[in-house]
Amino acid sequence: MFWAYDQKDIAEYYISYSKLLEYWKAKFKNFIFDANYENIVKSPEPEVKKMLSFCDLNWEPECLNFY
Repeated sequence: MFWAYDQKDIAEYYISYSKLLEYWKAKFKNFIFDANYENIVKSPEPEVKKMLSFCDLNWEPECLNFY
């Protein structure tokens, strides 16, 4: 992964990724859920509840048993 060692290449990759994500979000406005990894790690229960609600699924405490 040669691109991972050059700061300019990393920035270009990130910009490309952001543009691609913007495109899909515009095309499927209510179909893409943005999950923030840090929030999931810090407060898993409310974040998992948000994800389940977005998918129209019911909350069960076992959802936190990721193993």
